[in-house]
Amino acid sequence: MTIRRSLETLLCLTLLLAPQSRAEPADGTPPQPGGAAPPFYMAMELDQEGKLTQALPVYETRAKETLAQGDRLRWAGALLRAGREQEARAVFDQLLSEDRTSPHTRGGPGGHTAAVCASTALAAGAPGVAVSYARTAARQDPDDERTSLLLARALVAAGDRSGARTTLKALDGTSTGWSDGLRIELARWQLLAGDPAPARRVLERTLPEVVAQMVQDSVRANMLLARGDWEKAQALLRASERKVPKGLDERRVDVAWRNVQRELRWVGLRRSLALWRLEGPAAAVPEAAKAEASDEAYVHAAAVLLLAACDAADGRRDDAAARLGVLAGHDPRLAEVLGKMSAALRSGEDRVAAARATAEALTAQDRSADLLSAAVADALGGASATRASETARR
Repeated sequence: MTIRRSLETLLCLTLLLAPQSRAEPADGTPPQPGGAAPPFYMAMELDQEGKLTQALPVYETRAKETLAQGDRLRWAGALLRAGREQEARAVFDQLLSEDRTSPHTRGGPGGHTAAVCASTALAAGAPGVAVSYARTAARQDPDDERTSLLLARALVAAGDRSGARTTLKALDGTSTGWSDGLRIELARWQLLAGDPAPARRVLERTLPEVVAQMVQDSVRANMLLARGDWEKAQALLRASERKVPKGLDERRVDVAWRNVQRELRWVGLRRSLALWRLEGPAAAVPEAAKAEASDEAYVHAAAVLLLAACDAADGRRDDAAARLGVLAGHDPRLAEVLGKMSAALRSGEDRVAAARATAEALTAQDRSADLLSAAVADALGGASATRASETARR
């Protein structure tokens, strides 16, 4: 596999045209040794500590000082997590108005700026917002299959599987000459939109590149999860992880590998839930800890909730409640349900109802992951791995 072919595959994967990871400054500047942290890095630290309210003014200041697209996208994503949708849309709309006229946007053909706005909204767990910008991107550049795939992704995440199937059906007939990466993405969303037949043709092919193989295994695991076969899904996800360099677990990776790292975090979340069902909470912790580092709101939140469930299962209910408190500060949209969940943990009362409410709030961030949200609810509610597995089989 040549480096060039590998990079071509990377560029087609997962969060198309995604913003940079929350773990790295827009300009790549690391924290200053022994000195004051740059404002952007300060915002990142506050955000990760569950202090989004304090981080937002720093994100805003940075965005207004640099006018860089990456900084403004991060600010908009933080606004979405804070529940300030109209303000986030105003940031996106300003970027769109500058498209191809300002040195501060990436420019490029057609719907590129609209696409990165949609991707930012998806990463922030706001699929309804993502749909509107993905539609704009697809309309501005109807010949770019990536924008149509992004629209399909947004529609599935928002719960509009019918609309996604319509978009995907139009794409399927044109996919013969696509790269492996794009064809795998098409198969992913066909599966999640409820149209598995055409997806199987792609997923059964033997692919030459390890990156494509890794993502193909990751997508194939969704078919196993859909029929409740957690054991085989876990084995396939483990095989998927082993096909990429271990360095992708690092906090910072080269931008070319960013989307593969996101896929790896997504693999870790599903594998941690499978291990929890199969072997119990302790087995789930290492993979959930990897997934917690994701810059996608749904993956990060689900991983934190599973880690909190593992704390509670080990008798550390105060630790679990504290973990939920940090998540509530990082994503205030979940604050109300997490407050109830924390109260149930601390009081020792039945927490099944609170767990279900928490999972429902999580589901709003990505309806393509409903099965995983239900598994998180099982874990938070205190269901044993055996009972959860029996429920899945039924």
